Amino acid sequence: MNELVNAAADAENKLKDIHFSNKCTDPVFHEYLAGLYEFAFSVRHRLAERMADLDAPVIGAKSKQEFRKEAYDIIEWLKVQIEEFIWKDKPTIWTDNLLRGIADEMEWHLGNTKPYLNNIG
Repeated sequence: MNELVNAAADAENKLKDIHFSNKCTDPVFHEYLAGLYEFAFSVRHRLAERMADLDAPVIGAKSKQEFRKEAYDIIEWLKVQIEEFIWKDKPTIWTDNLLRGIADEMEWHLGNTKPYLNNIG
C-alpha cells in the first residue's frame, strides 16, 4: 500500500504544479484544480492512515518525539527561508506583506507546536 500512498503524493504534487502554473492563463480550470489536488491529498491521507491502522510504517520507523521535532523543524526552516528572502530580495510591498503575514502564521504554529515537543502522550 505504500506504493499507493507515494502515487497519491505524486498526483497531488503534479496537480498542484498545474494549479499554480495556470492561474493567469486558465482561471476557470485553476479554481477546479484546487479541488482535485485537495482530493488527491484526501486519498493519500486515507491510505496512509489505513496503513497506520494496520501498524505498517508509512514513512519510516521513528518515535513520536522524532516525528514531532521533525514537523517543528520543517516549519521553522521554511520560516527562515521566507525571512531570508525578504531581506535578500527586497520584494515589492505587496509581496513583502504577504511573506511577513505567512511568517507570522508560521510563528503562531511554531508556538502552538512547542508544547507537543516535550509532552509525549
